[in-house]
Amino acid sequence: GDIDAQTIGGAIGTATHGSGRAFGSFSSAVRRIEYVGADARVHTVDSTDARFGAFRTSLGLLGIFTRVELDLQHAYYLRERIEHWPLSEVLDRWDVETSTRRHFSYFWPPAANSLEMYGFAPTAVEDGCHVKIYDELTPQDAAATDTQDGSRVAPAYQIYASDFDLAFHEYE
Repeated sequence: GDIDAQTIGGAIGTATHGSGRAFGSFSSAVRRIEYVGADARVHTVDSTDARFGAFRTSLGLLGIFTRVELDLQHAYYLRERIEHWPLSEVLDRWDVETSTRRHFSYFWPPAANSLEMYGFAPTAVEDGCHVKIYDELTPQDAAATDTQDGSRVAPAYQIYASDFDLAFHEYE
Protein backbone atom coordinates (compact mmCIF):
# COMPACT_ATOMS: atom_id res chain seq x y z
CA GLY A 1 0.00 0.00 0.00
CA ASP A 2 1.06 3.56 0.65
CA ILE A 3 3.55 2.37 3.26
CA ASP A 4 5.35 -0.72 2.00
CA ALA A 5 8.53 -0.74 4.08
CA GLN A 6 7.11 -2.56 7.11
CA THR A 7 7.71 -5.91 8.74
CA ILE A 8 4.85 -8.20 9.73
CA GLY A 9 5.72 -7.57 13.39
CA GLY A 10 5.68 -3.81 12.84
CA ALA A 11 2.35 -3.94 11.02
CA ILE A 12 0.85 -5.99 13.86
CA GLY A 13 2.32 -3.97 16.72
CA THR A 14 1.12 -0.66 15.29
CA ALA A 15 -2.31 -1.97 14.19
CA THR A 16 -1.57 -0.90 10.63
CA HIS A 17 -4.84 -0.66 8.80
CA GLY A 18 -5.66 -1.87 5.34
CA SER A 19 -8.48 -0.52 3.32
CA GLY A 20 -12.11 -1.33 3.06
CA ARG A 21 -14.76 -0.60 5.62
CA ALA A 22 -15.44 -4.26 6.41
CA PHE A 23 -11.81 -5.12 7.21
CA GLY A 24 -9.95 -4.81 10.47
CA SER A 25 -6.40 -3.70 11.06
CA PHE A 26 -3.52 -6.01 10.23
CA SER A 27 -3.38 -7.06 13.89
CA SER A 28 -6.98 -8.29 13.71
CA ALA A 29 -5.69 -11.24 11.63
CA VAL A 30 -3.48 -12.45 14.51
CA ARG A 31 -4.65 -15.71 16.09
CA ARG A 32 -1.72 -16.53 18.39
CA ILE A 33 1.47 -14.83 19.55
CA GLU A 34 4.60 -16.39 21.00
CA TYR A 35 6.82 -13.85 22.75
CA VAL A 36 9.76 -13.44 25.09
CA GLY A 37 8.66 -11.55 28.17
CA ALA A 38 10.58 -9.36 30.63
CA ASP A 39 11.31 -12.54 32.60
CA ALA A 40 13.32 -13.84 29.58
CA ARG A 41 10.91 -16.76 29.20
CA VAL A 42 8.86 -17.71 26.16
CA HIS A 43 5.10 -17.23 26.55
CA THR A 44 2.08 -17.73 24.30
CA VAL A 45 -1.15 -15.72 24.17
CA ASP A 46 -4.24 -16.24 22.04
CA SER A 47 -7.86 -15.13 22.02
CA THR A 48 -8.61 -17.01 25.24
CA ASP A 49 -6.27 -14.68 27.15
CA ALA A 50 -7.80 -11.41 28.39
CA ARG A 51 -4.57 -9.59 27.46
CA PHE A 52 -4.67 -10.70 23.82
CA GLY A 53 -6.06 -7.43 22.44
CA ALA A 54 -3.31 -5.48 24.16
CA PHE A 55 -0.64 -7.71 22.63
CA ARG A 56 -2.07 -7.26 19.15
CA THR A 57 -1.38 -3.52 19.31
CA SER A 58 1.44 -3.36 21.87
CA LEU A 59 4.08 -1.45 19.86
CA GLY A 60 6.48 -4.11 21.15
CA LEU A 61 6.13 -2.93 24.75
CA LEU A 62 4.85 -6.24 26.19
CA GLY A 63 7.63 -8.46 24.88
CA ILE A 64 9.52 -9.53 21.80
CA PHE A 65 7.39 -11.49 19.35
CA THR A 66 9.15 -14.62 18.19
CA ARG A 67 6.23 -16.22 16.31
CA VAL A 68 2.77 -15.14 15.21
CA GLU A 69 -0.06 -17.17 13.75
CA LEU A 70 -2.15 -15.28 11.21
CA ASP A 71 -5.56 -15.92 9.72
CA LEU A 72 -4.71 -15.79 6.02
CA GLN A 73 -6.96 -15.16 3.04
CA HIS A 74 -6.79 -16.56 -0.46
CA ALA A 75 -5.16 -14.34 -3.05
CA TYR A 76 -7.55 -12.23 -5.10
CA TYR A 77 -7.60 -9.80 -7.99
CA LEU A 78 -8.61 -6.15 -8.05
CA ARG A 79 -10.01 -3.86 -10.68
CA GLU A 80 -8.70 -0.36 -10.08
CA ARG A 81 -10.38 2.72 -11.46
CA ILE A 82 -9.04 6.23 -10.95
CA GLU A 83 -11.59 8.99 -11.44
CA HIS A 84 -11.92 12.67 -10.64
CA TRP A 85 -15.03 13.74 -8.73
CA PRO A 86 -16.02 16.99 -7.05
CA LEU A 87 -15.59 16.78 -3.28
CA SER A 88 -19.35 17.22 -2.85
CA GLU A 89 -19.98 14.04 -4.90
CA VAL A 90 -17.41 12.08 -2.84
CA LEU A 91 -19.14 13.14 0.36
CA ASP A 92 -22.63 12.41 -1.01
CA ARG A 93 -21.63 8.92 -2.17
CA TRP A 94 -19.31 8.04 0.74
CA ASP A 95 -21.58 5.60 2.61
CA VAL A 96 -22.59 3.68 -0.52
CA GLU A 97 -19.10 3.53 -2.02
CA THR A 98 -17.35 2.49 1.20
CA SER A 99 -19.92 -0.22 1.94
CA THR A 100 -19.98 -1.76 -1.57
CA ARG A 101 -16.31 -1.61 -2.64
CA ARG A 102 -13.25 -3.54 -1.52
CA HIS A 103 -11.56 -0.16 -1.27
CA PHE A 104 -12.70 3.41 -1.84
CA SER A 105 -10.54 6.41 -1.08
CA TYR A 106 -9.82 9.89 -2.31
CA PHE A 107 -7.19 12.60 -2.20
CA TRP A 108 -8.64 16.08 -1.91
CA PRO A 109 -6.07 18.75 -2.77
CA PRO A 110 -6.39 21.67 -0.37
CA ALA A 111 -3.86 23.59 -2.47
CA ALA A 112 -3.42 23.79 -6.23
CA ASN A 113 -0.28 21.62 -6.30
CA SER A 114 -1.23 19.09 -3.60
CA LEU A 115 -1.96 16.22 -6.03
CA GLU A 116 1.40 16.69 -7.71
CA MET A 117 3.11 16.08 -4.34
CA TYR A 118 1.80 12.50 -4.60
CA GLY A 119 2.65 12.20 -8.28
CA PHE A 120 -0.97 12.55 -9.41
CA ALA A 121 -2.02 14.68 -12.35
CA PRO A 122 -4.08 17.74 -11.42
CA THR A 123 -7.83 17.30 -11.77
CA ALA A 124 -9.84 19.43 -14.17
CA VAL A 125 -12.91 19.08 -11.92
CA GLU A 126 -13.65 22.12 -9.79
CA ASP A 127 -12.93 21.31 -6.11
CA GLY A 128 -11.98 17.92 -7.55
CA CYS A 129 -10.65 14.81 -5.86
CA HIS A 130 -8.44 12.01 -7.12
CA VAL A 131 -10.70 8.99 -6.40
CA LYS A 132 -9.46 5.38 -6.12
CA ILE A 133 -12.07 2.65 -6.62
CA TYR A 134 -11.03 -0.99 -6.11
CA ASP A 135 -13.41 -3.89 -6.70
CA GLU A 136 -12.48 -7.47 -5.81
CA LEU A 137 -12.55 -10.01 -8.64
CA THR A 138 -12.18 -13.76 -8.91
CA PRO A 139 -9.42 -14.94 -11.26
CA GLN A 140 -12.10 -15.89 -13.80
CA ASP A 141 -13.76 -12.47 -13.63
CA ALA A 142 -10.36 -10.77 -13.82
CA ALA A 143 -9.53 -12.62 -17.04
CA ALA A 144 -12.83 -11.53 -18.59
CA THR A 145 -12.78 -7.88 -17.44
CA ASP A 146 -12.60 -5.21 -20.13
CA THR A 147 -10.08 -2.48 -19.27
CA GLN A 148 -10.64 -0.21 -22.25
CA ASP A 149 -12.02 2.40 -19.84
CA GLY A 150 -8.51 2.89 -18.44
CA SER A 151 -9.01 0.66 -15.44
CA ARG A 152 -6.31 -1.76 -14.33
CA VAL A 153 -6.82 -5.42 -13.36
CA ALA A 154 -4.12 -7.41 -11.55
CA PRO A 155 -3.46 -9.46 -8.42
CA ALA A 156 -4.16 -7.36 -5.31
CA TYR A 157 -0.52 -7.17 -4.26
CA GLN A 158 0.29 -5.44 -7.55
CA ILE A 159 -2.61 -2.97 -7.35
CA TYR A 160 -2.17 -2.02 -3.69
CA ALA A 161 1.56 -1.40 -3.96
CA SER A 162 2.16 2.30 -4.52
CA ASP A 163 5.36 3.77 -5.86
CA PHE A 164 5.19 7.26 -4.41
CA ASP A 165 8.36 9.24 -5.01
CA LEU A 166 7.50 11.83 -2.41
CA ALA A 167 9.43 14.97 -1.56
CA PHE A 168 8.35 14.49 2.08
CA HIS A 169 7.72 11.71 4.61
CA GLU A 170 4.12 10.79 5.38
CA TYR A 171 3.34 9.85 8.97
CA GLU A 172 0.03 8.49 10.17
